Amino acid sequence: MYDKNLCRAVQLNASWPPVNQVEKIIKNFPEMMITLQIPKSAMEGLSIEEIAKSAGDYEDMITWALIDPSGGLGVDFDLNKSIDLMNSLRRRMSDAIIGVAGGFYHGNVEERVRKIESKHPYKFCIDAEGKLMENHTLVIDKAKKYIDNAATALLYRWTGNEARKKNCRD
Repeated sequence: MYDKNLCRAVQLNASWPPVNQVEKIIKNFPEMMITLQIPKSAMEGLSIEEIAKSAGDYEDMITWALIDPSGGLGVDFDLNKSIDLMNSLRRRMSDAIIGVAGGFYHGNVEERVRKIESKHPYKFCIDAEGKLMENHTLVIDKAKKYIDNAATALLYRWTGNEARKKNCRD
């Protein structure tokens, strides 16, 4: 897949994968973009600075770091704490794009994006899964509404243009 240019990104869904294993991925697949998922199990019992310090071990190896206390279950999280962690991660991993996941859906994505951008003045990403599913199956209508609202919020963020925001919904 890699040699045929079909796969250039991977998400590591493990609590602090061994750094030497991540180095091997990069050595064997030098163009691979890597997302380091930071699940609830990797954060339990640690302070924000301790989590950021552990993530900093991957600084030059990852493209994205995803704070994911929900693990795809749609569980809401403490947004303020996650924003504080996003900022701490940014200080440790200045080239990585920091993201957050957990409980996003069409009804809250715009508000959450605005709150994140008000306290995290860098590029960031968001991730949704659990609240877009029913019986372990993606519900297309829920996904479409989420994507529409996420696009509106993110487009507005980068353009600051009310007319563009309106057109995104039309």
